[in-house]
Amino acid sequence: MPLGSSWVSTKMQIPIIILHTEMTEKYKIKITFEDPIYPSEIQNRQNIIDESTHVFKKIDKIIRNNPYSWCGYDTFDKMMIK
Repeated sequence: MPLGSSWVSTKMQIPIIILHTEMTEKYKIKITFEDPIYPSEIQNRQNIIDESTHVFKKIDKIIRNNPYSWCGYDTFDKMMIK
């Protein structure tokens, strides 16, 4: 899993804010800004890995709750040999 966003967050001491969209009607979407994820003040590799894991777990939960809101949601279905 890439550590880029967590590395920048930790080095610059700025939060990561996850935002995602959800289709509510045919031409309407809902944009949600999640609570900020603040980095540890201690700048080391393990804290960056921990923050990155936390971020990706939140993203995973969002995707699992709204799988059809994500571009390419059916990619694996199309790749399966039937």
